[in-house]
Amino acid sequence: MAKRKTLYVCQECGYSVPKWLGKCPGCGQWNTLVEELEEVTPSNNRGFSLSTNKTNSSPKPIKEIATEDLPRFSAGSVEMNRVLGGGIIPGSLVLMVGDPGVGKSSLNLRICANVATTHKVLYVTGEESARQIRMRADRLNALQDNLFVLSETDLERIERHVLETKPDLLIIDSIQTIFRPDVQSAPGSVSQVRECSVSLLRIAKQNNISIFIIGHVTKDGTLAGPRVLEHIVDTVLYFEGERNAEYRVLRAVKNRFGNTNEIGIFEMRETGLVDVPDASKMFLSEENSNESGTVIIPALEGTRPLLVEIQSLVAPTPYVPPRRTSDSIDIKKIQLLLAVLEKRVHLNMGTCDVYVKVAGGIKIDDPAVDLALCCAMASSFRNQSIKPQTILLGFNAGHVTVDSTDPVSLTEAMIKGRKLVRQLHEGLVEFEPKSFGASFLASTANLMGIRESRRIKCDYTFTLEDWLARKEFEDSIGRNCYYIDVHKQDATVYPRYKKGESHGIPFSCLTPAGLKNVMVAGRCISTDSYAHGSLRVMPPSLVTGEAVGVAAGQICKSKSPDIHNVDIQKLRKRLKEVGQLI
Repeated sequence: MAKRKTLYVCQECGYSVPKWLGKCPGCGQWNTLVEELEEVTPSNNRGFSLSTNKTNSSPKPIKEIATEDLPRFSAGSVEMNRVLGGGIIPGSLVLMVGDPGVGKSSLNLRICANVATTHKVLYVTGEESARQIRMRADRLNALQDNLFVLSETDLERIERHVLETKPDLLIIDSIQTIFRPDVQSAPGSVSQVRECSVSLLRIAKQNNISIFIIGHVTKDGTLAGPRVLEHIVDTVLYFEGERNAEYRVLRAVKNRFGNTNEIGIFEMRETGLVDVPDASKMFLSEENSNESGTVIIPALEGTRPLLVEIQSLVAPTPYVPPRRTSDSIDIKKIQLLLAVLEKRVHLNMGTCDVYVKVAGGIKIDDPAVDLALCCAMASSFRNQSIKPQTILLGFNAGHVTVDSTDPVSLTEAMIKGRKLVRQLHEGLVEFEPKSFGASFLASTANLMGIRESRRIKCDYTFTLEDWLARKEFEDSIGRNCYYIDVHKQDATVYPRYKKGESHGIPFSCLTPAGLKNVMVAGRCISTDSYAHGSLRVMPPSLVTGEAVGVAAGQICKSKSPDIHNVDIQKLRKRLKEVGQLI
């Protein structure tokens, strides 16, 4: 027989106590404990198995577990596919959170319309009527035959409709409005959000349905509801940006199927949120940037390089303590860098207000911006603009041996590399005090630059002999004259090319053997180890990247989408037209 148990659950963190308290012991918030009833039965088992076998699962050796590539399908948005790691995975549970009015519902409705061109989609709303969704779809031009709309909040009824409709993609808008009748608490409470999320996870995994959950945030920008919700789902996406701003940033803070901290850039228009192809433009102010306190620097967000503009204002103040404000960068980092500037550079900013922001409002976590922050604050403090020709860089500090396929080797190499950086800096300060006496080590790179790792086996492998012979190819898509830059103890030093000498880069080095829809560019093209020392650098990488891009455009327009059937002469002609040296 079921017994009812009274608990007081914090609506901020999910902490539960048997008696009411004014202050939550878990998160320290006041007046957040709400009375909830929980039914407890001896056989209360709310768990479920993710196994595809109908029989009971049993332990297996990990090498005997069969694996297969996760089949993704496109969300119809380049930016959304980027954030998700390449597309939507069937059976995945995605949580999207953001401030009210930021565009969560509009973006998901647009994704539904895109996916509905090839798949069946069910949009469940608990906040609006079906008529309101239709009105929004008319405005967004998001009408599709395979897009179904359901206005319902009862999870049991939703599940019945899902099993009847059998959609490939399910949208829940929002999780705070959905409830389970067997849970004795109001919709949006911690218990309801937790139990509904677990039920949706079961539906997704057992029926191979991709589910997007829309959630709200609290006043401090965190997810409204228990933190355990972020552990249940496969992917967590956060919307950044003010509701009245033109641009929105979608950031992946958790992704079991892709990179974390990956961002997608969207622009709010009359037809909803659309992709931004050139994201760097939105992070650079249109006004004259040759002002004090302004620095432009490249930053890496996820796998995406961006040009961002750091803006700083440092002004004396009679008030104590002075203010330190930043809406895009961690304020603790600002305080640390101010201490470094005062200690090492002797800039007395202790009595100044400091305001720092990033143009466009994007939040930056890349340690590489530390130097730009220091220069921007010092520039504003001295009221001296940084010359346009000035470049803020670190330097390539030494070489270490590493196996790029071994995580342990990578970790050991990072530790050794950071020690080497400190030793080099100490040496520069000691032996070159005029140039480096006032310098300081702002940060080290968060990623190691590995010269050689895996390369793709293609239809042709460019060799050292080809490089020595200055070989020409009928399918050449560019040229290269860089020397053999190989850092090995027993490496042979080969003479560099003379002025005017070069070799061709064959297109067959970019077409993987046995694949019809994949091309490679950059340092992973098909070469041997020594030839890789010449073709891995930026100029030939730009050449191969340009060729792959033009070839991809030709393939999309052709009736035979096979990379091995590219019209080489047409490709070469087009590359010459855009300035490529053939």
